[in-house]
Amino acid sequence: MKTNELQLVSFEQARKLKRMGFDWECDHLYNGELLVRTDCFFDRKDLDIKLYSNWNDAGYDWNDGVEKEWTSAPTVTLALKWFRDTKNLTCWIDRNATGYYFGISKVDNGTTIYLSYEEKELEFETYEQAESALLDELLKLK
Repeated sequence: MKTNELQLVSFEQARKLKRMGFDWECDHLYNGELLVRTDCFFDRKDLDIKLYSNWNDAGYDWNDGVEKEWTSAPTVTLALKWFRDTKNLTCWIDRNATGYYFGISKVDNGTTIYLSYEEKELEFETYEQAESALLDELLKLK
């Protein structure tokens, strides 16, 4: 990954997001486990489908279950925003003297409920590692 690029979700994370209802527009998607950009499509007879110059221009939700082999591949940052916006969760990453950690909370009737707070148990060397682990934790929630 280049330093100016945001980390994409893994194939497994993408499949779990799909099952949870993720339907936001993305710049990448998985065809099976193959990662492809949505703005690099051309007519591919071997795929037996019409492709657009930009996948999102098709006006089709590739996570709706019809095209089972296609799954949107958002950045980890976008997936975390989706959880915050659609599931009413607060999630964060912070740093202490030994590394990065994350937390997840939800406000219910004016009370903050901490669903996960991993400062002492899990610490990560990089922000991106903590971010991906936070997404994995969110994907476990119902």
